[in-house]
Amino acid sequence: MKRIVFPALLLGVCFTSLTAKAQTTATNGLSVDLAAIASITITAPATVMPAFSTAAIYQATGGSTLAVPDLLAVTASKAFVINAYSTDLTSGASPDAAHTISAAGIRVLASAGTTGTVPSSTYAGVDLNTTATNGGQTIITATEGTVGGTYSVTYTLGGSATRAPMFLNKAPGTYTATVTYTIVP
Repeated sequence: MKRIVFPALLLGVCFTSLTAKAQTTATNGLSVDLAAIASITITAPATVMPAFSTAAIYQATGGSTLAVPDLLAVTASKAFVINAYSTDLTSGASPDAAHTISAAGIRVLASAGTTGTVPSSTYAGVDLNTTATNGGQTIITATEGTVGGTYSVTYTLGGSATRAPMFLNKAPGTYTATVTYTIVP
């Protein structure tokens, strides 16, 4: 009886010993290269066209206004600023005085869009100018980053004592300008 107990006891010790030495956890290092991201895209039509076609619009204190919902889509990894500037509005092949309206005749005002999460932001309505220095004039200041947050933009032409006269004594026609938006992280 002693001989049977001893080998069984020896087998039990061997199995216990093997079980106790099994590894139950493992670790692995992980590094993330986090880059500063600041991206802005136009999501609405490439050209917007507020109407300036009736006496009521010329006389209105609000001028000609066109709201473009969700015009700008932004992805930024941290706080950012959006600036805007514009070329002058011109019509025809000869941009002389009769065919040119100063960019300052265009007022832009941004607001929170309807898509994505927009961080806490402040908005400034500005009369545009053609100065691209520092990306133009600040229209949005956001306190933190966002992924795919959108901003709506309202364009106003005329509508103030300084902007309305810019549309007088001009040749009839379609005037075009390029408004540029820049994002600064």
